[in-house]
Amino acid sequence: MQEFLQSLVFVRFARRMAFGKSIGLKMWQRRKDSPVIRGWCRHFIMPAVQQLQQSEIQPNAAHLALAKLEEALGDRFLLVTQNIDNLHERAGNRNIIHMHGELLKVRCSQSGQILEWNGDVMPEDKCHCCQFPAPLRPHVVWFGEMPLGMDEIYMALSMADIFIAIGTSGHVYPAAGLCMKQNCTAHIRWN
Repeated sequence: MQEFLQSLVFVRFARRMAFGKSIGLKMWQRRKDSPVIRGWCRHFIMPAVQQLQQSEIQPNAAHLALAKLEEALGDRFLLVTQNIDNLHERAGNRNIIHMHGELLKVRCSQSGQILEWNGDVMPEDKCHCCQFPAPLRPHVVWFGEMPLGMDEIYMALSMADIFIAIGTSGHVYPAAGLCMKQNCTAHIRWN
């Protein structure tokens, strides 16, 4: 896991945000049997899940500071993170969009329903939310897939007075596109 915080923070002073829906499941359906995907699950996803569940893995000072900022600002604060761990939630943040998904969740490859999940995701694991049980997949964005929550993110950015980017160079998309948006009266970037 990377030690630095790769997050985008919106502080908004407008009305409540209207939520859109997450996008992009079709690529997984086409590649669900791919050895590359199975390899990622076995060699990256599961070791990362196991590491995240260790008691010594705790939110750092930056996570805690962002949680305090949200506590002070209430619904005027939105944290958009590229991280797939749950350290922001464990620090106390509640108003979060995980644009690259979340390690400790899975989703139905057919309906998109998201479920809490702490174990291995095996090919035989099925979601029973649909008429015909569908395979579960890790709730993470694979290379080539559209990041999650982009409609919500752009809506929040259009209403934001201040945009703060933390731990990103601002050169890699989609974060670069968010950093370049001109709707906000103030842009602050720490890397």
